[in-house]
Amino acid sequence: MREKPRIQFVKYTSVFAALILTLVVLSEMLVASMTPQSAYTVELMNGARVFHMEPAQNTRKDVISQPVDFNVSGPYPVSYTKTSYSAQPQPAMASGLYDVTDGMKCIYTLDPYLYIYKGNLYLSEDGSRFFSVHTAGSLALSYYVDGKMSKSYKVSEIMANTGKRTFTSEGTFWESYAERSFDVGTGTLYLTALDGVATSYDVDTGDIVERSYPKGMMLPVTADKRRYGLLVIVPVTALVAIWNTRRRRGN
Repeated sequence: MREKPRIQFVKYTSVFAALILTLVVLSEMLVASMTPQSAYTVELMNGARVFHMEPAQNTRKDVISQPVDFNVSGPYPVSYTKTSYSAQPQPAMASGLYDVTDGMKCIYTLDPYLYIYKGNLYLSEDGSRFFSVHTAGSLALSYYVDGKMSKSYKVSEIMANTGKRTFTSEGTFWESYAERSFDVGTGTLYLTALDGVATSYDVDTGDIVERSYPKGMMLPVTADKRRYGLLVIVPVTALVAIWNTRRRRGN
């Protein structure tokens, strides 16, 4: 039995709308990942402190090639390329946190090879602690204290169904970027994975404040849970084996 034209129209319109929404979210993530690195500054504590970020220092030195001609034995000139290396110039201001009230005194600096896009950086009120969200890859979130990474969360620890990740030429995306938010007043970062798992984090401690799962979803098994499970299962299995052995002997 064929569907009525109106039912078909509603069905295909819903599918088309869902496809458009997915493309919009993916385009936002791709634009963020392809954005060139540039320096920026964030004011904190009413301007008393500033957090400054410089583009990551290139690990490969700049190559300068210069053609050189010289004569060897024979009538034909030989040309070769002379290659030299020049180190990338150091920025006038390194990435890190500075105290404006004390003549821009440096409170801490970051690894020069680290770069965090402004849209993925979430600072505490005084700038001493912050989150860095990783929109692609196996690492989901990093937490820093005084410029050093203190803890991190893998995608597999956040998502209950990693099969919901999106695979593109730019990387593997796990987060619903449109649903991300940060409450400056409470210092709480809210992230929602593509499988619907919603998690909030405290910027002062780096700990998880709350996590919610869609109804009927199985919880992810973390390393801590596996260790706890082994601590329970192994002794219980041993006791059952001993009990069975004694029972057989008694019979």
